[in-house]
Amino acid sequence: MTFVFIMRGRIPSKKNELVAVVDRNDAFEFLKTLPPMINHNQATTLLFKTFGRVKNSKEYEAWEAMAVEVFKDQLSKNQATAEKNGLIFPLSKAVVNVYLYWKGKYRRDNSNKSEGLHDALVKACVLLDDSDRVMPDTAQHAKDYSEEITESMAVIYITTPIKNPEG
Repeated sequence: MTFVFIMRGRIPSKKNELVAVVDRNDAFEFLKTLPPMINHNQATTLLFKTFGRVKNSKEYEAWEAMAVEVFKDQLSKNQATAEKNGLIFPLSKAVVNVYLYWKGKYRRDNSNKSEGLHDALVKACVLLDDSDRVMPDTAQHAKDYSEEITESMAVIYITTPIKNPEG
């Protein structure tokens, strides 16, 4: 059985939307336990409790939250058909094909755009996870359709075996 999910508009590349941040949370928590005057060892400990990390940008997080809601809405329309065929979401085995229809002749990182779509499908409980056990066969296809469409979009085909309800 194949389910179709559609995402319209800009699809950010997950890898290219990463930002570096300084994480001071552990340092601030440790600082609360210290007296007003601290010694050299305590100051050194504070420094070691501060570290850099990479996270998604606020723009990417906002896009992902929107994508999850769009996929949840589309999932709700497929729920009854899936249940009639013995399928329960999130799917634990699926072939995922992402077709990217681009408006504009820009260079794009299609695999990273697909990665963001996969993550949103997992968070929307369409797929159990995005591992090779759940998605053993994935592909992305992309082409510029500037002359034929008004906005970019992704059409995602998720095919899963129908379970025999009788066992």
